[in-house]
Amino acid sequence: MTHVIVPIELSRLNEGAIMGGKYFMTSVLNVCDIDSRFRSGLIFSIYEGLLQGGSLQVIVGENAEHLEAEFRAAALPNMKWVTQRLDNGTWEITITKRNSKEEGCCGLCKGERNAI
Repeated sequence: MTHVIVPIELSRLNEGAIMGGKYFMTSVLNVCDIDSRFRSGLIFSIYEGLLQGGSLQVIVGENAEHLEAEFRAAALPNMKWVTQRLDNGTWEITITKRNSKEEGCCGLCKGERNAI
């Protein structure tokens, strides 16, 4: 089975956020069938591409503590991380790229806008 990143269905539209006059929906990524060696890189790259105020919901089959530890170690100043265990034994992680008027960026570059 192939999993793709898709916007949440319209019935969950109210779970998005309106920031700065723009509406952001949460994208969902199920990584249960992705090799665990590649999960964090995939999630980091998608987070980097999120617009400020956007969210990514990640579904994982096992405890999400190691993923959270990697994101916390990156010390991204504008990241919000919420983890919830679902009834079916999977974990749901919601990662939001908060809008920072002070920083003016998502924090992934650690404020070095000209960094390569």
